[in-house]
This record gives sequence, C-alpha cells and structure tokens, in this order.
Amino acid sequence: MLTNSWKVSVSQSVASVFGFRHKSNVILRLVDEEDHAASHVEITFRDQYLSRSDMWRLAISELSQRTVYKDQKFLFLDSIKATVKNVYMNGEKKRSGYFSSSTKPIFRSESARYVVFIQMSSEMWEFDVEGGNEIM
Repeated sequence: MLTNSWKVSVSQSVASVFGFRHKSNVILRLVDEEDHAASHVEITFRDQYLSRSDMWRLAISELSQRTVYKDQKFLFLDSIKATVKNVYMNGEKKRSGYFSSSTKPIFRSESARYVVFIQMSSEMWEFDVEGGNEIM
C-alpha cells in the first residue's frame, strides 16, 4: 500500500504516444540514466536549411541530458522545426530514450531536392511536323 500520493501530469501528445489512459494509476521508480541512454536518435526537418553548426547546437542545447520520444516535435531558436523520428538503443528501435552525452544524433532532411541539367544540341531543338529532320 502506498503511503504517499502524488499526481503526475503529462501532456496529451505524450499520453497518446505511450497509450496512457486518463486518470490511471502509475508506479514511478528511479532508474539510472545510462541504462536507458539512446545510442542514436534520428532527427528530421523539412523546408529549411540547417548548417552543420546549427545541427550540433540543436543536439547539444535542445536535446542533451533530456528524455526524447518518437514523433516528438520541438522548436529551436524560434525558427527551426525538427522532429524525433526514431530512437535507437543498441540497434533496436525504441519509443523513447535518454539523450546522453554519448548519444549520436542523425540528421535527415525530408525536403531534399535534385536538379538535373540536360545539355541538348541545337539540332534537337529543330522540330519538323512530319517527324523528319530538316537539317542535312
């Protein structure tokens, strides 16, 4: 029987990710951070450019020494929007983990673009209605 009664509140987005029900009983226990440290965290962004220094600043100041979870969204410097896509512990995907000093961030852009340049000769620009080539 519990002698102390505490109320724990989590945001709706966290509750939906982990399947918590409203006003349910939970058991809290203290765990070692390094036992639950993520080996890799995959972070995605779109429709914006992030320099390498922005990426590292984001990982160090926004994520370091915190618990992260899959599909967590955050805003960095009031303009950079990013999402935690996957959390890995020893090669296995997990729903959450602790972002320790040894956790490696993996940055992925979801808005990569390719530009293809095709060089054409002047003869290819000539068009004949009959399908033949006028230039000979």
